[in-house]
Amino acid sequence: MSSVFLMVVFVLSLLYLLVKYRTTLKNIGIGPLIGVVALMVISLVAASLTFYYGGQWVGETIENIYLLVIVQFVILLAVIVVFLGILTKILKSLSDYE
Repeated sequence: MSSVFLMVVFVLSLLYLLVKYRTTLKNIGIGPLIGVVALMVISLVAASLTFYYGGQWVGETIENIYLLVIVQFVILLAVIVVFLGILTKILKSLSDYE
């Protein structure tokens, strides 16, 4: 359940980045725009795969259910922070470039 919640938070965060940098995305050319969209799709797929396979791997190794939920939550939160940090830096550099 926590992984579904974190995935929804991740998608909402991606939408927030799109709204926050919409003027930048409108002003850049088609090439960089395709690159930004591709990076967002790749990060969404990579985060989903990490959520699923990371959760499965942790689930097999930890038997205590409470500890399992805490560890999965921490791993998934770290994945979200890393991917959103990368995307934010890219979008910020595009907005500074203009």
